[in-house]
Amino acid sequence: MNSRTNEQALESIIEKALTGTCQEDIKAGAQDTALPSYENAAHAHQGYKVGHAKDYSARYAIDERYFWQFIMDTQEEEFNKVLRFSSNPEEAKFKILERYDRMCKTKGIINVLKKGLKVDNAEFHLMYPLPLASSSEAAKKNYKSNIFSITRQVRYSLANPLEEVDIVLFVNGIA
Repeated sequence: MNSRTNEQALESIIEKALTGTCQEDIKAGAQDTALPSYENAAHAHQGYKVGHAKDYSARYAIDERYFWQFIMDTQEEEFNKVLRFSSNPEEAKFKILERYDRMCKTKGIINVLKKGLKVDNAEFHLMYPLPLASSSEAAKKNYKSNIFSITRQVRYSLANPLEEVDIVLFVNGIA
């Protein structure tokens, strides 16, 4: 039996440990699904979902699919507040992403994750912290709504679109 000791094998092992599957297994048909099906490929092995490089926005350093899924699943009312001041959903999304980008550049990503994001009269939580044992059921439910994902071979550079990072971990679509 040959041992796989290359970079791709290491990435595969990490992805499989976190998600319960990996791209190689999915492509080989070892799973019930084929890439890029999200729901079936996103097994809750360690709570991580499989991400796909095509969903990554190098401009904002986010996985747009999981970012918007988290926002719409947990804070649709807040999104609708921004939508009231926009002409369409795409303009509202652009407004949120631009504000997110500005805040990350001035305050830093950790600050934005901790304190959230204010856009117009809406306040977005971008991550729910791990609750204490004595925390309310709502706090526990919020934490469980976080989306942790892993994406391989992410093209991150706007200047050189051929540059890639091997593995990126995301929380709610945020790298």
